Amino acid sequence: MRLCLLSFLFLILSFFNVSCGSQEQKQQVDQPQFTIAYANWAESVAMTYLVKHLFEEKGYEVRLVNASIDTAFALLADGSADLFLDAWLPNTHASFLEQYQDQLEDLGVTVAQTKLGLMVPEYMANLDDIAQLNDYKKELGGRIVGIDPKSGLHILTQKAMEVYQLDYELQATSGPQLVDSLRKAMEEKMPILVTGWFPHYMITEMGMKFLDDPLMVYGSEEKIHALSRKGFAAEDPKIKNFFQNFKLTNYEIASLMEAFENKAADPQEVAQAWVEENRGLVNSWFNRAH
Repeated sequence: MRLCLLSFLFLILSFFNVSCGSQEQKQQVDQPQFTIAYANWAESVAMTYLVKHLFEEKGYEVRLVNASIDTAFALLADGSADLFLDAWLPNTHASFLEQYQDQLEDLGVTVAQTKLGLMVPEYMANLDDIAQLNDYKKELGGRIVGIDPKSGLHILTQKAMEVYQLDYELQATSGPQLVDSLRKAMEEKMPILVTGWFPHYMITEMGMKFLDDPLMVYGSEEKIHALSRKGFAAEDPKIKNFFQNFKLTNYEIASLMEAFENKAADPQEVAQAWVEENRGLVNSWFNRAH
């Protein structure tokens, strides 16, 4: 009798464990998830961690993959990533979009006003035009501090050097390294020439200016688009609705990027704090129906 009772209890416990295990596995399978590829640029990092936090609040699992710009597009195209939030169009990233256009979808404009070009500190008051740069070669050390050599900005700058016949070396670094070089030069009021872009706190906080580009090598103002792998948004109405509403003004993107300026801070905590300060705006991205 005792043996029968023990056997019965063992069966009950086994069923309970299997049932709980199955339920836990089902919850893991049912949890929505996606992957964002992002570049190591100020606005890309800021928007990526913002979207990650927002969807984690909604119960999603969001993975991040840091990649160069060419790799980010390739990851979207082969389905290894679902989103990239920092495509500059119609010019800067046009070659990547053309290469993979059949495998990608444009989810819309997130930032409507951007600009690319060459920049110097405002205290270089007499230098205003790219065409003047050869006259300032000695003062600037014949060097342009740039970013990722595969980025659209780097490629456009190589073209600008040809068009304007600039006798300069284009140094490839990363976004954070460029800003570090800039800070060091500006602390001592030293001349420096960098590739630059707006939105970025280089303009709003650091006192940098764009040089005029009379030959329009860098083109006119562009827009930042969110891109996805083919069919991604159609799989989830919440994601589709969000990206129809997700728009940032110049003030809002500057505020977001400023929040992420402290590199020692935990980016997820920074995103959470910014969301709490801008909860009304954030709610509107999810609540407006189309």
